[in-house]
Amino acid sequence: MMIDRKEAEKIRRRINTHEEWLHVTNEEKSACEQFEFAHSKPERYFLYVNQQNKLATTWMGDKLGAVTFGRLWRDNFGGTRIPITVLGINGVRYHGTCYTSAGEYVRITAYKNQSNPER
Repeated sequence: MMIDRKEAEKIRRRINTHEEWLHVTNEEKSACEQFEFAHSKPERYFLYVNQQNKLATTWMGDKLGAVTFGRLWRDNFGGTRIPITVLGINGVRYHGTCYTSAGEYVRITAYKNQSNPER
């Protein structure tokens, strides 16, 4: 569910008002998060990865980008990790590591050189 700036500002005002906080749905919070990601182009972000659909999402499943997976490897403690690249809905390329043995969440960082993300 992609929303426009006016709707995002409306939801954000409700979120910021403690009394109305109780009336904001998880779907609205997720839609607002998706809007802010698309328009603010953060340098770092925390998101969820769906390996089957190859999508980066909010915690409610709203799309934040397309994921490319690297090669799975094991760390010294027996955990599994997969390097990922995300092309965000905001047009920014990100990289991160998915610690699959701990969950399907990832902290991503924008590539410094957006024209050639491999270097």
